[in-house]
Amino acid sequence: MLFGEYLLEQGLVKDEDILTALDRQRREVPFTGFIAAEMGLMNAQQILSVLHDQVVNKRKFVDSAILLGLLSIDEGQAVLREQTNRRVPLGGLLVELGFLTKSQMKRALRAYVREQNAVDGDDAKVAAVPTAQR
Repeated sequence: MLFGEYLLEQGLVKDEDILTALDRQRREVPFTGFIAAEMGLMNAQQILSVLHDQVVNKRKFVDSAILLGLLSIDEGQAVLREQTNRRVPLGGLLVELGFLTKSQMKRALRAYVREQNAVDGDDAKVAAVPTAQR
């Protein structure tokens, strides 16, 4: 179960709240091509070539860049890691948008992690939760 599903199940937020936060999260994460350029891995012409290949062959940007020889696998992974690191956590957005208080979000996240650990029997789940949300 995802954290957003847990919040809905607990009645802490409404469907519209989650959709608003997810839309904002999607809009605020930079595109992989932009990140690759920022990291000095690709120039504008290379990005345009990848975008063309991406559309024609229905591939993800990094996959196209690797297949075209414009990024190594390690560079592609670095770009995706950077994109993930820039993603604002859902809980933080729900607080920022006023759908939850910070203390409500923290309590819900602790309960969610405990529940997931009990279901999975896996303490690694705690490590997977971004520190900013703990």
